[in-house]
Amino acid sequence: MINFLFKIRNYFKYPAKVSQRVLNSTMTFKVYNPIEEDRVIGSNSEIDFTIEIISELQPTDTYFDIGSCIGFTAIAAAKNQRCRVFAFEPDRELAGHLRHNIELNGVADKIQVNEWAVSDTDGTIDFFTSGAAGASPSLAQTQNQSNKVTVQTRTIDTAVKDNTLVHPSVIKLDIEGAELMALKGMKNVLGSPNPPRTIFIESHPAFMTHFNHTVDMLRNFLSEHHYREEYVKKRGDEFHHKFVNVLATS
Repeated sequence: MINFLFKIRNYFKYPAKVSQRVLNSTMTFKVYNPIEEDRVIGSNSEIDFTIEIISELQPTDTYFDIGSCIGFTAIAAAKNQRCRVFAFEPDRELAGHLRHNIELNGVADKIQVNEWAVSDTDGTIDFFTSGAAGASPSLAQTQNQSNKVTVQTRTIDTAVKDNTLVHPSVIKLDIEGAELMALKGMKNVLGSPNPPRTIFIESHPAFMTHFNHTVDMLRNFLSEHHYREEYVKKRGDEFHHKFVNVLATS
């Protein structure tokens, strides 16, 4: 009976608009379920990590938000710093919500949405999702996601080379264990004369095992490309990392 009443309440509650303030800007999001609401105002909003990222950005920067979901960090970057943002979200439903939230916050002129998965190859791949109301989607079945679809994959190097993207100044990666795959697909960008000065990563060690990767492998890869880990902070079963390019900052 309690579960039934909960479902009825949610049926009439959503969609709803909720707001959250980050630094100097208040953002408004249209949410369609309790999980999306929690991403904005609950435990999953990760405001501290978002503030770290936004504080790093400057108005002249280009920011890559890889794993953008409904746009919390991407919109915060655009509203606070007015910098250029490229948001990456291959889940069709989440990408639709992302686009709506961008329009809702008046930052469509600052954010380009890319609905392909950032990876280490160009092509297609299986993508596991339970939709916007479920666990975060991934390129592996990390949380028993209910559906498997095919999505396009691209490397950052390819997209920069063909001018789909420009060189990023700052990158955030939060793609449920596939972070090292994405990094391997941007080796040329990382090794360029104008590499990203800072890379923020949310890592999930348990999810990384689905890709035969570890956090140490991620650290070693970035070290080989002249990045130093400035900090790592534990949050539940995940970690927030900040890596800085020692050549760009020397």
